Parts: sequence; C-alpha cells; structure tokens
Amino acid sequence: PVALSYIEEAKKNGSWVILQNCHLAPSFMPTLEKICDSFQVKQSKDQMHPSFRLWLTSYAVDFFPVLVLQNGIKLTNEPALGTKPNMLGSFMMHPVSDPSFYNSGSKLFKRALLGLCFFHSLIQERRSFGPLGWNISYDFNQSDLYISVRQLSSLLQGVTPDKASNAFKSLRYLIGECNYGGRVTDDKDRRLLQAMIGEFFSNEIVRPSYCVNGIPEFAVPDDNFTYEVYKSYIIQDLPDVQPAALFGLHENAYM
Repeated sequence: PVALSYIEEAKKNGSWVILQNCHLAPSFMPTLEKICDSFQVKQSKDQMHPSFRLWLTSYAVDFFPVLVLQNGIKLTNEPALGTKPNMLGSFMMHPVSDPSFYNSGSKLFKRALLGLCFFHSLIQERRSFGPLGWNISYDFNQSDLYISVRQLSSLLQGVTPDKASNAFKSLRYLIGECNYGGRVTDDKDRRLLQAMIGEFFSNEIVRPSYCVNGIPEFAVPDDNFTYEVYKSYIIQDLPDVQPAALFGLHENAYM
C-alpha cells in the first residue's frame, strides 16, 4: 500500500507522515498496529531517523488499535463548552475568519452567517440537557458547519433582503435536511431541528433590532457588519450564562 511505502521512506529520511481518517480503513488497523509495535524495538539511525514522526487522525471507533493509543501522544478536538465559546470557535474557523471570504459577502450573507454560527452552537449545547435537548444525542461537528457556510455563501451571492425568501427556503432544506438533518434519525428531533433553523433562515433575521428567540440580551448588532464588530459582539456582549429560553426550553430545564 502507498501508506506503507511513505512510512518506510519517512523512517529513513526523517520526514513526517500523516494518515488521515483512519476510521475509514478498519481493515488496515491490524497492519497499523504491527507497524507501530515495531517502533518500540530499538533501531539504529539508519533504520529509523530521530526526526521521523507518524501522525494519525480518526474518529473515536472501537476498532482503533489500543496499543497505538497507549504508546502515542493523544490530541482531541472537541467543541467548546458553552454557547459563547462555541460561537467564538465557529466564528474563528476557516473560511469564516478569512477576510477575502467574509468581505466578499453582502450584509445579508454576514447576518445569516452569524445566525448559522448561533444555530450550530445551540444545537450542540442542547445535548447538555440530555433527553430534554434531543431524544437521541447526535454528533454535530465542524464539518457540518463548514459545508453549510460554503452553501450559504453560494446561495446568498448577490441576493437582496427583499428577495431572500427562496434562498432561505433552499438553505433550510440543505442545512436542516441534508447537512445536519442527515444525522438525525428521530422524527421529533427532525421537527425540532427544522423549527430551530427556521429561526435563523427567514426574513426575521434581516429585521432591524433582531433578537435571537426574542431575547433582548441576544440582540444582534445591525449598524455594522464587519468581522471585527461581530467578533467583539460575541466576546463582549453575549452573556456568559444562557437562559434555557435561548434553546427553546422552559427555565426549569436547568433543574
């Protein structure tokens, strides 16, 4: 296999190798385990260069070799806890933080982009409420957000607020039924997801003095749409503690 040849070559010349998405190759995992096990045997510099490194990326799966986990340095990338840190993380990801990408969009796009980051944060944080949040816990992640951002940019290109209804309808389907909705298996959860995305992809979001779920503390700035203003809004203006109503829940949900 190509992966084996890259590893053998890197061992000799001191290069770094990364094998991505190991969870997609379960049949290769026994071979990978043997390769990593061989690293434990003392080898000469001709056999293994001191600068050689092997990087692996994978979802958490039960067939990933335990020996590799035990003998390797582990890094995890998990969503931030809390709506505010989650929002900030989403807003600072690529391509949202890329000035050429962000500034190429209209005011409508920038407003909807902030709404998408809100939506992504809220559906993740609902998991903290257990079965009150979702009947089934779903693994919504950054890849869902990434493709949604790209679709948002494409569909809202050149669209004015007074003609945004059809674009919003398409986005509700693509994002709510395909990107995020493709993970949802419970029919009640699917209805909930559609209700939540409808809050952010409708003509309401372009209305002056728009407040998320009608909560005054979550009023969205509408006098300036620059990246720095929205970033500052997330860091300084969003409350550190979120009311249950922000998630569409009763205040007793925190009990």
